[in-house]
Amino acid sequence: MSYLHFTTATEFLAFRKPSLRIMAQLRPSAPVFVLSALLCTGLSSHTARAQCTTSTPAQISWNKAIYDPKPSPDSDAEELVLPMPCGGAMVFRRVEVQPTSASTGDAAFMANRRITIGQAMDLKSTQASHSNGYNLFIHEANLAAPFTDKNQHPVYYIGKYEVTAAQYKLVMEGQGAPPPQRRNFPASNISFLEAQQFAEKWTSWLMKNAPDRLPKRGDKPGFIRLPTDAEWVFAASGGIKNSSLNTQPAPWPQPGSDCQNQIDDCIVGSSQGISTDHGVIPKPIGSLNIANPLSLYDIVGNVSEMVLTPYQMRAYLHYWNQGLTGGTQVFGGSVLNSARDISSAYRAEFAPYDDNGDAKRAPEVGFRVVNLALMPKTPGSNTPS
Repeated sequence: MSYLHFTTATEFLAFRKPSLRIMAQLRPSAPVFVLSALLCTGLSSHTARAQCTTSTPAQISWNKAIYDPKPSPDSDAEELVLPMPCGGAMVFRRVEVQPTSASTGDAAFMANRRITIGQAMDLKSTQASHSNGYNLFIHEANLAAPFTDKNQHPVYYIGKYEVTAAQYKLVMEGQGAPPPQRRNFPASNISFLEAQQFAEKWTSWLMKNAPDRLPKRGDKPGFIRLPTDAEWVFAASGGIKNSSLNTQPAPWPQPGSDCQNQIDDCIVGSSQGISTDHGVIPKPIGSLNIANPLSLYDIVGNVSEMVLTPYQMRAYLHYWNQGLTGGTQVFGGSVLNSARDISSAYRAEFAPYDDNGDAKRAPEVGFRVVNLALMPKTPGSNTPS
C-alpha cells in the first residue's frame, strides 16, 4: 500500500477535494481520503523508517512519552505494557470484573457480572422518539474476565489509548518510526476487517517474539482482539469505580473526574477536535487531560471506536436485543458529534461496505483493543470448551 505524506492538518485538508466533506453523522457516503500521514501514519515523508522482520527482538525503544503520553502513578499495579515491532509499545489498563454473585465448585468458572448497556429514558422524551430509542435503550449483558491479578480478582486488559496510526503501521507493514508527540494521531480510516487483521498480526508477532510478556490463563497466553460491546461499555463507564454503573452508563464528564476546576479539559466531541477551514479532525492521543475513572484516555468524543459485537436494535422496556444483526457497531462518538450527545452509551451502526462495494472507512472511526484469553477448561475436561 502506498501512502501520501503531509506534515500538517492544513496541508492534508487543502489537498483533499472540497467535494469530499466529512459527514456529521455516521452514514454511507462517498469514499474519503485516508488521513495518510496525519491520521494513518502520523509520519512525514522525511521521517526515517526502520524495517522490521519477524525475528526482530521484542525490545521497547520508543520514548515512553510517545506510547504513554499521560503516565499513571499506579502503572506498576494497574497497567500492562506489550511490545510491538520496531521498538514500539502499547499500554493496557487493568479492568476488574467482580462477579454479581459468588459461585463455588464446578459452577465457579461460570461466574458472571450482570451489567446494563444503553441509556434509560422517558419514553415520551425526544430521545426516545423515532428510531433513537431503539438505538439507545437499555439491555442487559453478562461480563466475565479471563485473568486473575495478585489479589485473585478476575481482570481483563483494554488499551489505555486508541490504537495510533504509527502503531498500526508497525504491525501491518513491519516498519515505522515513533512520530512527534504532537502528531501521534489515532489510526482512522480503517475498515472493520483491517482492525481485526491488526489484532491477528500483532498477536502472532507477540506469540513468536514475546510470549512471556502476555498474561496467561493457566498455560494459555492471552491474545489481542477488538472488545465486545459489554467489555467496551463496562470499561468506558469506569468499571467498578463507577458506583452508578448498574443503573446508568456514565455521561461525560464521569464521576471521579476533576472537571470543576479544569472544565476545558473535559470538553469532548466537536468542541475538542482540531478545527480547520475544512472541518474538524481528531486530536493526538492523550490530548484530553482528564481520563475516565479507570484512567482510559480519549474514550469518548475523539474517534468513534469499533467493537467486535455487531449492531442490533434494542427492545423498549424488555432489556434484550432484537435478534437481527446488522453492520459494525461503533461507540463513544467522535469529534463530529455534539458534546451533549456523548456518553459511554452512545453508539451507532457503521456500514461495513460503501455503495461501491468497497470496505467502508471513515476518518472519524478508529479502534482500541483488549487482551483476552481462551475459555476456561470445563469441569472434567482436558481441553478448552
